[in-house]
Formats: sequence, structure tokens, C-alpha cells
Amino acid sequence: MFKKIKSKKPTLNELIMGVYLESINKALISGKNPKHMFKRLQIMIEEQKSYRNSKKRKSKMKK
Repeated sequence: MFKKIKSKKPTLNELIMGVYLESINKALISGKNPKHMFKRLQIMIEEQKSYRNSKKRKSKMKK
């Protein structure tokens, strides 16, 4: 009678960003320098973008 509501599985990008944000949140709570953490976040985002772009290039090369 009742349909189960399926939760959407997170994508790899969402998992990566979740880990990044958790680590930054913990660091800020423990009293780390916010400016340094912002720079670190920017670096992490750039790494994630380059990883995502490398995956796109590989999938295009296979076609």
C-alpha cells in the first residue's frame, strides 16, 4: 500500500564537498584562523574542479 520513499544517493562531488566542509567547520569551531581556512577552502574547491574536469576528459576520450 505505502511506497517507500527512496533517498537520493549523493554523487561523488557531493561527498567530496561534504568532507571538505566538515573539516573546515571543525577547524573553525576549534579556533583556527578564518582567513587561512578560507584560502584552504579555495584550494580544495580548485582541486575538486580539476578532478571533476579530468573525469570529464577521460569519458570524452572513451567515446
